[in-house]
Formats: sequence, C-alpha cells, structure tokens
Amino acid sequence: MDELLAEIRQACSAPTWSRGVERARGGAVVLVADRGDEVELRVTMPSGVMSPLVCLYPDEQEWDCECNSREGACMHVAAAAIALKQLREQPPTKTGAEAGARPAAKPPAAPAMI
Repeated sequence: MDELLAEIRQACSAPTWSRGVERARGGAVVLVADRGDEVELRVTMPSGVMSPLVCLYPDEQEWDCECNSREGACMHVAAAAIALKQLREQPPTKTGAEAGARPAAKPPAAPAMI
C-alpha cells in the first residue's frame, strides 16, 4: 500500500494532492468494494455529488478514475488511496456477526440523560 501511495503522490500536483488530503481527512471517501487486489471507492464532493468511480490496484501500483482529469492522478485517486491506507491500518473491530468488519464512520453519540 505504501508503494501505491508514493506513486500516486508523485503523479499528483501539489494542489491536487492537498485537495485529496482534505477530502480523505473530511471522511468523504466511501468504500464500494475491496477485493484485496482491486478496490473500488467513491469520494463525495462538498456539494454532495458523488465522484466518478476510483479503482485502486495496490499490488500493481496502478489506479483508474472515471473523471476526465488530465493529471497522472486526480484528487479523487489521492483521496481514495489515503483513505484506503488509513482503513487498512485500523485494527479490526468486532461487532456481533460482523466480527472483523471495519466501520465506515463512528456512530452518533447518544444524548445525555439528565
């Protein structure tokens, strides 16, 4: 995964990488499918619009995005790769029948009882 991230970082311009970091940190990346050697993700945009599909191939250090960016790696790819690395580095959580599943987001806190 580190090699893929390094390749994507090198293929991005500085502003594109920064936008990708912002989207990943903002929790905007949605995992669609993880087949290990092929991962599909989407990155929501501030307007709420879903981005084109991003496919990452970690074992081959390859990626693809349906957007029409002219850069070697667009901000969708950068955000997806950053989020995937973070997701894969999280320890698995055990929640009932889904032991080993990783949550997409933290559940909302319950209101305090007075």
